[in-house]
Amino acid sequence: MHPKPEQEALLDVHPTPGDPFEGEVRIEHVRFSSEDGAFVVADVSLSDGSPLCVIGPLGHLEEGARARLKGVFEEHSQHGLQLRTHEAEPLDPAGVEGARQYLKTLPGIGASRAAKLIDEHGADVFEVIDRDPEAAFRSLSGIGPVRAREAAEDWVERRAQRRLYTLLAPHGLARHVSELMAAHGGDAAELISADPYSLTSIHGVGFASADRFALALEIDPRSPERMHAAAVHAIAEAEQRGHTHLPIVELVAAMRTLLGPDVEPSIGQISATAGLTLEGQLVYRDWTYEAERWLAATLGGMARSKPAWSKPPNPGEFGDLTPEQREATGNALTHRLSLITGGPGTGKTHLTHALAQMAEARGLELRLLAPTGRAARRLTQATGGVAAQTIHKALEWIPGDFPGRDESSPVEADLIIVDESSMLSLEICRHLIAGVGPET
Repeated sequence: MHPKPEQEALLDVHPTPGDPFEGEVRIEHVRFSSEDGAFVVADVSLSDGSPLCVIGPLGHLEEGARARLKGVFEEHSQHGLQLRTHEAEPLDPAGVEGARQYLKTLPGIGASRAAKLIDEHGADVFEVIDRDPEAAFRSLSGIGPVRAREAAEDWVERRAQRRLYTLLAPHGLARHVSELMAAHGGDAAELISADPYSLTSIHGVGFASADRFALALEIDPRSPERMHAAAVHAIAEAEQRGHTHLPIVELVAAMRTLLGPDVEPSIGQISATAGLTLEGQLVYRDWTYEAERWLAATLGGMARSKPAWSKPPNPGEFGDLTPEQREATGNALTHRLSLITGGPGTGKTHLTHALAQMAEARGLELRLLAPTGRAARRLTQATGGVAAQTIHKALEWIPGDFPGRDESSPVEADLIIVDESSMLSLEICRHLIAGVGPET
């Protein structure tokens, strides 16, 4: 695309909160950017030079870039008037000066080499670079193979971002450009076009959004890819409600809702779908199926075995515990796995406190765990100040990564008490049990 001439000023009057905006800006400075680029705070200039603060999904734009923004003005209590944008289309630089400013930001190019490129190729400079970026930069004096390759890679990535934005913006998916570029690089647009349902792997993109995009690309409504995406989505939704699988009858009904009245789900296609496991009349996602089987086998083995330090409580340790509570403490101190249940007011908290005291009396290393920070604080109070922590912290587990504690490096503890275990998802439970050592 040829560099465009400068446009007129975008704002003729002072905007007020609630006013819409559509126009071209230049990114001057990025104040803040979230890791995925979905939330950015940037200073921009309008075509008349007026400054403006913009917030929104701008992670695909670098400083010095031009973009066409759409958004609404709003008043911030501390920062004053700002523009919240929901659409930011990358643009080629405007005019010769804009092209020079853009080119000089490429690695190893700078102002003088940018000017030389423009002098040599004029208004066709972008088209020349697009044809063979590395050759275009290698032709400059003082640019060796390494610098030329770095500049070319940066050029290709920027152009790929624009291509991806152009592909996704009409479908309301432009805010995911930065995350998709990070995942797929310069081939993101081509990969997404070939497999539109892969968009569902991105946080915030569900089946409905990916399906609208896929159908706009004229994918066959009865294609195996669409069937697969609908089936996986239906089961994933069931998992969010606490299930590990769906009966085929329920899965087919859910798929009908997703696929529409003109498409009849095929049980044969479901059973042949990669990523799904069919066991009798039940359908699982593969990982969930394997996790459930592993947990059943592992927990069964733990329930039948004793810890290395196994020692039943002495009668003098029971204090005011009821017979049922005494039996529960005996099980907890002589089995690797025990479950304490009961409704409100049945003494579960009192029993937990007693177990903590018995563990301390035996010199055992005790770990108190809970699914959430709030539950951990309640557990700390219930046990007389024994510090509890979240399961994620105990497992050294950062969301989006694998736990630091597992079979090869278990949590260091003789006794682990987990409060609110009914809140655990299958995934968290799988990782927690994997992080329990053989002598715990």
